[in-house]
Amino acid sequence: MSNSPEADPIPDEPPAHLKGDKVVVTSPLSITEACFCIPAVRALRNARPDATIAVLTPDSIAPLWQTVGGLNEIIEYPEEASAKAIFQILKAGTFEAESSLAWEDSNAAAALAKADVSQRLGYEIKSLSKRLTDQLPIDELLGPVEHRVRYYMGLIEKLGIEAYLTKSFETPSLPPRPNPIRIGLVPGSVLGPSYRWGVDRFRELGTTLLANHQVELIIVAYPGRAQEGNDLDHLFRGKVKNYANQFDLDGLLTALPHCTFLISNDGAVTHLAAHLGIPTVALFGPGDPVTTRPLGKHHLVLSQHLDCSPCNQQHCPLNHHRCMEELTVARVYQAARKFLQPQASPQA
Repeated sequence: MSNSPEADPIPDEPPAHLKGDKVVVTSPLSITEACFCIPAVRALRNARPDATIAVLTPDSIAPLWQTVGGLNEIIEYPEEASAKAIFQILKAGTFEAESSLAWEDSNAAAALAKADVSQRLGYEIKSLSKRLTDQLPIDELLGPVEHRVRYYMGLIEKLGIEAYLTKSFETPSLPPRPNPIRIGLVPGSVLGPSYRWGVDRFRELGTTLLANHQVELIIVAYPGRAQEGNDLDHLFRGKVKNYANQFDLDGLLTALPHCTFLISNDGAVTHLAAHLGIPTVALFGPGDPVTTRPLGKHHLVLSQHLDCSPCNQQHCPLNHHRCMEELTVARVYQAARKFLQPQASPQA
């Protein structure tokens, strides 16, 4: 007879239920994390079609949330606003939340507590728990490392909502595909210098693409992060269009759908493109291609899989940067060619 402990019984009821029909969701502060959060908000909307749902977000990433269908209101606050200032914005507005969801401790979560929203749901995290009325445990990870999207979907599932449906991951409709093929080059990264492949390699790659294919190349960058794009433009000597300085976030979100695909370092632009349904050749170095790969099956993620990676450091702690230095132009070019084949549907 086995002496093994009995397994926990399967619960008949989810740990919590949304009690109100007016729900405010706090956006993660990072735009990358906001991209990973969006499928969970879609799942909430799909499960509660009659609910009134608002997103409380820093104004710096509000344009991203404006591309998400089904939201009733987007409540913006200045990025550096205090909890008191955000509370005053909530108080002055017309949205009277009955329930709220928070994924991380933030001034927005503190403001919702100050506003005394009747039901405040979130994970049982030490710094966040004091802001909540309903604290939900984070499931212990026993198996392989999971993508960050599961962190957000997990909270939704604890509300008894079936999160992993196709429509939770649906992307906005795209305009007609450009002819000739238009490739966006993204030589920068908001994550730091060690996440960047190098403008010399981007120049060599672009030169090879232009010499062998009928394509148009453009340079794009996250707003305020144009340095690498401008450096690449200088190397190309006017042979490509440089939009690195031209777009705010709203403009970038409008421009990206007019690309056929991107070749991009791991960073915010990669995840914005994935959110919009634009395929990417994503170049991963110190970042983790398992936990933070772009969402969707139509991307090619390239990584060297070294013993020292992922380290998630802005600067290489070993001072060799092999994770990016050993990622060859030839390998990236071969990946890009898969998006240039007729009827190609490359799988990541």
